[in-house]
Amino acid sequence: MFKKLGRINNKGVWRMRTDIALLSAFTIILIAVVGVSVIFGEAQKQAPAQSPSLQAFVPTENIKVQNATAKTTTEVLQVDFLYADWCEYCTQAKPQMVAIASELSPNVKLNLWNEKDRNTSVKTAAIYLEYKRKGLFGGFPTIVANGEKGESSLLGMKSKQEIKNWLCSQFEHSPNTCD
Repeated sequence: MFKKLGRINNKGVWRMRTDIALLSAFTIILIAVVGVSVIFGEAQKQAPAQSPSLQAFVPTENIKVQNATAKTTTEVLQVDFLYADWCEYCTQAKPQMVAIASELSPNVKLNLWNEKDRNTSVKTAAIYLEYKRKGLFGGFPTIVANGEKGESSLLGMKSKQEIKNWLCSQFEHSPNTCD
């Protein structure tokens, strides 16, 4: 049986046939590529345009708010709120974030990312890992803003006014709602 797969060289070391070794390596690479494509392929088709560094991820919960206030800028700030249900600060900050997004609408797009979904949602887990890798996530609650100025984060419990001021500072050109 082993004679077909390889041979023993003049030093007594068994060598696998080159064609079988290449086929094995190609199969392993193909399995890895297909696995990654299956996990992230569908999400890339639905990725939000405002978040170029996170093109493969889609928010689990998207808060859409409407406000009739006039705006001076067309810039949209992608805001990700990372929270946990067990975190007391998070339960206080979540309604504040929704209210602030409503006040700054349509210039703020808010996505809520619950920590408990990391074990059941590949997209949520990937968001947490990506922000951790970039040094933007270090605990709960974390607010990540992604706009024309780039990405930055705000960590810990803050007052509603502090959060709004920080978000307004993330715009290249602040909308009227920040005044």
